[in-house]
Amino acid sequence: MHRFFISPSHLVGETVLLIDENASHGNVLRLRVGEEIVTTISDGIDMICKVIVVDKQEIRAEVIHRTDNTAELPIKITLFQALPKGDKMTDIIESVVELGIHQIVPVETARCVARSQNKGLRWQKVAEGASKLSHRSYIPKISSICSLSDAIGQASKLDVTFACYEGEKDRHLSHFLQDKNPATMGFFIGPEGGFTDEEINLFSQNGIPTTTLGGRILRSQSAASAVMAGINFWKNLP
Repeated sequence: MHRFFISPSHLVGETVLLIDENASHGNVLRLRVGEEIVTTISDGIDMICKVIVVDKQEIRAEVIHRTDNTAELPIKITLFQALPKGDKMTDIIESVVELGIHQIVPVETARCVARSQNKGLRWQKVAEGASKLSHRSYIPKISSICSLSDAIGQASKLDVTFACYEGEKDRHLSHFLQDKNPATMGFFIGPEGGFTDEEINLFSQNGIPTTTLGGRILRSQSAASAVMAGINFWKNLP
């Protein structure tokens, strides 16, 4: 079934209203009266609906029943991603959203080649598409690009934070996560050239430990997915 994210104001009683972009998308999909769709207002609940009116400007659907969405992780995770080269950020957003990320903060670091690209709206659309594809009930927020020091300030408000660093030899991610049960978590991924010594020192000064993902060097667009895959495995253990 096709999935739509709606605002609370577009749920009137037991009737869902698809307007603006949702109505346009519904018409592109050629929704028909009697067809079932899934809608959500990002509250963890999926509403199974039956289309009752189709118009170019508005599509109406009746809520048949509600069910808990099981696609969300029990922990809110923020990725602090150093800006990669080219259009790699799109690939990163798609993969980590599918793996359950809650928020993505693009960060400018010393070795970033890309600088202050104003792609926030485009990146947010990518996140929405990936959320629909993976049947999530929440669209992760893509924050504005910020400096590393600002990102560290945001990370300090989370329960657990760590930075992935190829120079770390002893603290493996799997060991670091043991015996932890945070409600919020954040992690830093560096650019293609990695973090500088000064940036690693900045993490240390702010109480952010570094972790290793193993003996292999991963591309910037692969590292975040590897972390999220590890967290998914960790949180799904009995």
